Amino acid sequence: MKILFLSIYSGHYQRGMETVVQELAMELGKRQHKVMVLQGGPIRKGFQDFETRSLAWRLKWPKINNTGFLRKLFLDYYSRQILGFSLKAFRQIKLFKPDILIPANGGWQSLLAKLYCGLTKARLVIMGQAGLGWDDRWNLKMKPDLFVALSKRNSRWAREHSFSQQKIVVIPNGVNLVKFKPTGLKLPLNLLRPTVLCVAGSEKYKRVKETIMAVAQLKRGSLLLVTQSSTYDKFGKEVLGKRFLRKRFTHEEMPCVYRSADIFTLVSESSEAFGIVYLEAMASKLPIVATDDFLRREIIGPAGLYIKSPQNSLLYAQKLQQALRREWGSLAAKRVKKFSWVKIASSYEKAFNQLYEKIN
Repeated sequence: MKILFLSIYSGHYQRGMETVVQELAMELGKRQHKVMVLQGGPIRKGFQDFETRSLAWRLKWPKINNTGFLRKLFLDYYSRQILGFSLKAFRQIKLFKPDILIPANGGWQSLLAKLYCGLTKARLVIMGQAGLGWDDRWNLKMKPDLFVALSKRNSRWAREHSFSQQKIVVIPNGVNLVKFKPTGLKLPLNLLRPTVLCVAGSEKYKRVKETIMAVAQLKRGSLLLVTQSSTYDKFGKEVLGKRFLRKRFTHEEMPCVYRSADIFTLVSESSEAFGIVYLEAMASKLPIVATDDFLRREIIGPAGLYIKSPQNSLLYAQKLQQALRREWGSLAAKRVKKFSWVKIASSYEKAFNQLYEKIN
């Protein structure tokens, strides 16, 4: 089977979606499928199980993105970049002749992929990585041959916003259990313990400010914020002083980062699509404090504590203290096993095989 991923940000950055593309391509490639990733950034060494081709697409990052009218019409800066990249990719797509085409970036890319699949025998697969909102509603309007919802909650939402005959399958994101584990090298952080780790983007819905305020309520302890953006530097230093550290790390360095922390927390709003960082924290055997909603409970289960109103910094701090005091045993290790990329790739392969049989 020939499987092609389109991912403008791969090679430039290593966030959730780029990690999914990399890990899934690697696992599927090991199973004798011919897998290609067409990406915008430079090619990184070390991936021999799938083919990577770079279209050398330059991006200005970070750049203020329009979230209003232009964004809904996919006329903002990033949407225009996705359009240009996807048009440039067409020649490579035609040469590769995929059986399964997976556009990772939505918007114009999903539309162009739909047009290509309509003219060929290729099957369109869209992963619902954008979350509950306009982007995945647009993806569902493309009537893909398969829409992959990352959770049961997301599946219910997708069915409410899709055509009656839309094929939807629930397959969560995964984690590399060989890379992320509790044993191994740690980093000398020089922070007051316990170290609270938060891995998040600069988006407001990640509620990083609420996390900073909660850590400030702790009598002891520091916050390590892992993000590319300097958005919260001033606020973090004003509130926490030397108890605040914001750093950037490569994805390859992240296993050491998790092992160097005492607890993990992320209290994003409920619209978030998934949260691979929870899996990475569980694989590293860290206690977790997360948003109390269906999605987080579906991912973390009994391996963490939950808070409904993280705006209440005192209550949030109490949850952090409770999680630090509790003996968690092997709860996280048992929970995270079902999210290994080996198992997740098997679910994708089964779904792809069903589509491939229809082609032939």
